[in-house]
Amino acid sequence: MLAMRITPPWTSLCHLCQFRISHDENTVTVTEDGKVSEISQYETVSSEILRVVCHPECVGIAGQERYKIALATSYAYEPPMGEIKRRVAWLNSDLSSRLVLFKPLPPELHEEIAKLLLREYAVANAARYWTPLPRQSADICVDVSAEVWVRFTEFEGIKYISDLANSPSPGYEVMFVPDLTRRVDCMYVSEDHLGVRQICFSSCEEVPPATPSFGVWWTISQTASIKPKVLGKFDGIKLRDVGWAEPVHELSPVSRCMWEIPLPPTTQISFSTIRKPSHDLFYDLLKPLCISNKARSRMALLRCNELHITGYSVFLDGNIKYIHAHIHGENLSFYDHPPCADGVWLYMPLQHGEFLEDIWIRRHNFLDGTGLVFRTNRGRIMTAGPYLHVGHPTYSWGHVQTLEHAPSRLFFRYSSEGISELGLETSPPILRKNAVGLIPFSPPPNSLSFTCYFFSRASLEDVVEVTPCCMSRADVSAIIGLLFRYADGHQWSVGEVRLDLLQDSIQVNSSEKMTLGFSAPDKYPYVASIHHCRVDRGQSDRSRLMLLDIHWTGYLEWWFNSWQCKVYHNGQASPETRH
Repeated sequence: MLAMRITPPWTSLCHLCQFRISHDENTVTVTEDGKVSEISQYETVSSEILRVVCHPECVGIAGQERYKIALATSYAYEPPMGEIKRRVAWLNSDLSSRLVLFKPLPPELHEEIAKLLLREYAVANAARYWTPLPRQSADICVDVSAEVWVRFTEFEGIKYISDLANSPSPGYEVMFVPDLTRRVDCMYVSEDHLGVRQICFSSCEEVPPATPSFGVWWTISQTASIKPKVLGKFDGIKLRDVGWAEPVHELSPVSRCMWEIPLPPTTQISFSTIRKPSHDLFYDLLKPLCISNKARSRMALLRCNELHITGYSVFLDGNIKYIHAHIHGENLSFYDHPPCADGVWLYMPLQHGEFLEDIWIRRHNFLDGTGLVFRTNRGRIMTAGPYLHVGHPTYSWGHVQTLEHAPSRLFFRYSSEGISELGLETSPPILRKNAVGLIPFSPPPNSLSFTCYFFSRASLEDVVEVTPCCMSRADVSAIIGLLFRYADGHQWSVGEVRLDLLQDSIQVNSSEKMTLGFSAPDKYPYVASIHHCRVDRGQSDRSRLMLLDIHWTGYLEWWFNSWQCKVYHNGQASPETRH
């Protein structure tokens, strides 16, 4: 019996439709021989063992091969939120186009009907694609010293490799033609959470050109065989994994991981551990469909100190999940790259000629206390992590790297649990003294010990422009942060700032003031409005909002988490946060 331990809440997915199983929703378990248990309510934490769990209606649609179809549709690891949204949109669009109704209806009604049937259609679509490989075994073996032919299949809008062969057949296309003047000892494979997308054979000195596509990862493997052969595992829809029949025994550090971009196997990477990652539970279930003998870390790319970089953003939900380098004119879809949606984004804009100079790790006894501290060559500091007071006994510092004022690449382990490891394509770090994050002038909000707050501060001297960042949740529109621009052109932010949620900028005059209006439903205060007016103007209506006047002197300190904030300025404070 294939089994795995209970995984984090996001992984509570039906193994057939890959939609979330709600707490106490009816489910069934499916065994390897296809037997189905009695219907029971799904409990996410009461059992140590979680077998293949599905919605009862999904099992009925899948038919007799339900267990094998579940393996074909199960995720090898968590996809980014953007991929989940893309899949839902594709299922809805594809089903809408296939609906056959007795009476013609407008397309928008087709879409509304399709939304009610996405789970069932996802399983029906997988069952329609699933077929056993026309061989006795699901194993595939091809000789790379001969031509290699490939067959592709499109599943849920994505093109995957479904078969490899040394001779052509209908529907196949040539993928590789051997060149006797070039030795093939390296294989680059791009894959996602469902299967193999692309395979490139080359020498160790050659790297295939590739445009990064987030959620698609590259593995690099070597062989010492003179006549190398490649093995593959077919899950009934697509290839799940490929590998050399005779791989090298000593894996390079690069070969032990998966990368957002293909890297030469000889690349020197210096790794820094933030915390020990937990066991990869996805791999346990899909081990029969894997060639390699252990799960691999996925290392996302962070470009550092390139001339066109305008700033950095970090996504956290108590623990760091994702880091992004901004450039002018970028696609803002990266806000869907993290593996979860609930959390906050911290934004650190850079001045012209400003670079990252030092990176520190703050290790904590508890998961939610880990963090990174970035210091620039201008002495500015950003703490990417929840606030912990100086001298806190449960955390320690570790210097990661001193970066040169030249382009470099940093990699971080991508996981729904958060970043547990950094990899730097540089020489070993120069040891520095411990970092000192921002020391608040104001007291932290009163809170329970397990409540995390983030801290930010900005000078209000010489501000010429302020841009609010606004987010709407559950019919409530809140200002979650502010982006300031100063007379010399540089910027800084307080609170949470996302470039895709910025509102119209407000021009500032030192003779005027800014007024923040706070609302506190259920005693969770947030900024509901921002007004900019002359100091001598009469006071606004204070019956609905609690107001805090901001004058353009001193500092503004902003404490916040995902559901409330507290702001201090020149001895004034916004409403108390809820414990």
